[in-house]
Amino acid sequence: MSFIGDLLDSPPVQSTLSKYTVLNGVIYLATGVLLIFWPGATQTLFFDPPFVGHEEGLMRALGLTMVVIGWLYFFGGRSGARQFAACTVIDRLIFVPLVLVPLVVTGVFPHLFLTLAVLDPVHMGHSQSQGVALLNRGSESPNMEPCAKTLLSFSRLRKERVARCLMTLPTTMGVTTIK
Repeated sequence: MSFIGDLLDSPPVQSTLSKYTVLNGVIYLATGVLLIFWPGATQTLFFDPPFVGHEEGLMRALGLTMVVIGWLYFFGGRSGARQFAACTVIDRLIFVPLVLVPLVVTGVFPHLFLTLAVLDPVHMGHSQSQGVALLNRGSESPNMEPCAKTLLSFSRLRKERVARCLMTLPTTMGVTTIK
C-alpha cells in the first residue's frame, strides 16, 4: 500500500472509543495550530500578563507539541487499536497533572496549564470509561444506554464544578492575578 493509503486506511466500523480519540486529536490539532499562529491567545483567553523574554517562542513550541499529540491521537484513533486507547488513559490521568500542576504552583503559564491539567483528565473520564466498557463487552448491550446517560450527567456535573472552581481560584487565593 502507498504511504498516503496507509495514512487514510481505517477499519470499516470504529468503536465509540476510537471515534472519541479521533475527536480529541482534532481538538489537540486545532489548539496547537492556534498557539503556533497566535501565541497571545493565552493572554486574551486567560488574561495572563504580557510575555517576557522569549515566552512567545515557548508558547509556539507548546503549540507544536499539541499538534504532534493531536496528529498521533487522530491517527491512533482511526487505527481502532485498543492499546492506543489504553495508553491515553495513563498520559491523561498521570503524566499531564504530574507535570503541569507543579508548573502552575511555580507560576509558569498558570491559567493555561491549570486548565489543561484539570480538564484533560476530567473530560477523559466519562468518554474513556464508556468506550472501554464497549470494548470489553465486544458490542453494545441493552444496559449500555442508561449507563452512558448516567456517566454523561456525572461528567457534566464534574465539569461545572471544575469550571466554577477555576473561575474563583484567583479570588480564593487572595490575589487578583497570578504572576
